[in-house]
Amino acid sequence: MIHLNDTGLCLRKAQAAFGVSSVNIANGLDVKPQQVARWRHNPNLKLHTVLLLCAHLNITLSEFLLYDR
Repeated sequence: MIHLNDTGLCLRKAQAAFGVSSVNIANGLDVKPQQVARWRHNPNLKLHTVLLLCAHLNITLSEFLLYDR
């Protein structure tokens, strides 16, 4: 069985684990906080977006995807 990750959930849990606010991510990625809010509630983010988030959080893609479990 293939497990599809909920990337929005991964983002929310990673933020909680690292104590990183949406405003911090928005500032670091030069986007509006509203965009980060949309990402947090989107279960299917683009790979490019996920990789940017991983870079900002200083974690690997594999580590990021573990946060939906």
